[in-house]
Amino acid sequence: MKKIEIEQIGERLKEIRLAHNMTAPDFANSLEVAKTSLYYYEKGERIPDALALLRLHEKYVININWLLTGEGGMSYLSQQENLSANESILLSYFKGLTPEAQGYLVKLLMSV
Repeated sequence: MKKIEIEQIGERLKEIRLAHNMTAPDFANSLEVAKTSLYYYEKGERIPDALALLRLHEKYVININWLLTGEGGMSYLSQQENLSANESILLSYFKGLTPEAQGYLVKLLMSV
């Protein structure tokens, strides 16, 4: 088992946030954690608690093993399908849409 390095967890959290073009306050809000908690996570001074990890996985399709150890891909989708980071981000956004919005987006993409 690979050693968990808290500083690298913080770097990976920031990578997730920036990949989703989110400000720190917006990202903290989406994870339902205080802005100061996110600050300490990203600086490598604290490890996210279990609820924050669960929200990361559910909202952003993050591979928690990757977050904690750096092993595997950022998301389960990229790991399973060999997707690029941009493709994984697009799929995670798509997954968060309502079925109606997904249908609209599919029709829009098919018309291009």
